[in-house]
Amino acid sequence: MLENKSFILSSIQEILKESADISRLNCNGIEAYPMQDYILQSTFLKMTGYSEQKLKCICWDIASIDYTFRYQVYQNWSFGECSNLSDKTKIYKKIVETIKEYDNSFNVESYIRDLYDEPQKIIKKNFEDCKNILKSSSMKFFYERDFNNFVKDDETFKSDQELCKFSKKNTFILNDNLKEIYEELYKQRNRCAHNLKSYQQNLPKITFLLKKKDTSNYFYYFTVLILMDEIFIRLYEKLSNLIIENNW
Repeated sequence: MLENKSFILSSIQEILKESADISRLNCNGIEAYPMQDYILQSTFLKMTGYSEQKLKCICWDIASIDYTFRYQVYQNWSFGECSNLSDKTKIYKKIVETIKEYDNSFNVESYIRDLYDEPQKIIKKNFEDCKNILKSSSMKFFYERDFNNFVKDDETFKSDQELCKFSKKNTFILNDNLKEIYEELYKQRNRCAHNLKSYQQNLPKITFLLKKKDTSNYFYYFTVLILMDEIFIRLYEKLSNLIIENNW
């Protein structure tokens, strides 16, 4: 039981820290320009892949104690690559439902609030963590204008946003503001993973470039990936403790 626990509880943030350390080995001048997209894209793909494998491991661990779920999910796997927001929301919902089987009074918003004072403060915390990691690296010189806009953007990651809802009528991990970033993140994941840019020369579209605020860059993507990872870590942590308490 829970054979993937150590992997699931490890933070995706460590990948960003490793890349930040590596980036310091490069010069910050024009000679480093060819490496910029390579480092950012490699980091991005490692983080998205890490997240996808982690969610599959969560499904496996739940299936090891819930045989009905095991039959349903592995008879007709419906979570795809665990990469798009719909797949992640299904797994989020399943974790909360499984926790509630052990503790019917469990409320995900209250749980996050107890951990971070307020449910929304996890957003601000991860934004600050990501900024600090990037500021200490040479990656802050990669796409410098995008990075400076990201660092100054207190609006996108402000603390007074809804997060982690669970009800019959409304279940979501990210609010609409962050969901929009994730949708662009998912498109970029597919472009990188399948090398779509090698023949799609018309990206991005003009209408997209006319947006007042551009949040479609790796710095925003890293922050959202780390935020979602922390949510899943905390929920899995709660579930694993309940399973141990119930002598599984």
